[in-house]
Parts: sequence; structure tokens; C-alpha cells
Amino acid sequence: MPKNKTQKPLTLDGLATYNQEVLLPAVEERFVSKKEFRTFKNKSLTNQDAMLKKLDILLTEKLGIF
Repeated sequence: MPKNKTQKPLTLDGLATYNQEVLLPAVEERFVSKKEFRTFKNKSLTNQDAMLKKLDILLTEKLGIF
């Protein structure tokens, strides 16, 4: 039921219009594409690898192991 007498019930066309004009653009702003995610993931993993290599070097120097 509508909240007030001037508000009409939502129709399928109204819902489709809302999704196209409001919902989908908002979702696209908040989520990354598959390609963007791969790029981010690759950069993140590369940075983690570099940090782990540096940590291994520091541990080797500090503890005299390896």
C-alpha cells in the first residue's frame, strides 16, 4: 500500500526504470570490474612478494639462518 494517497504503487516498468537510472549506476560506482580486480590483485601480490623477500633478508641477517 502506498504511504500516502498521492503515491502510486510500483509497477514493473517503474522498477525497471529505477534499476537502470538509479540502482545500476550506484552499483557500478562501488564495485570493480573483473579486469580491474585482476590488476589490483596482481599489484597486491607483487607488493606482498617484495615485502616477504625483504623480510627474509632481514631475518637472515638478524638470526644468521638460511
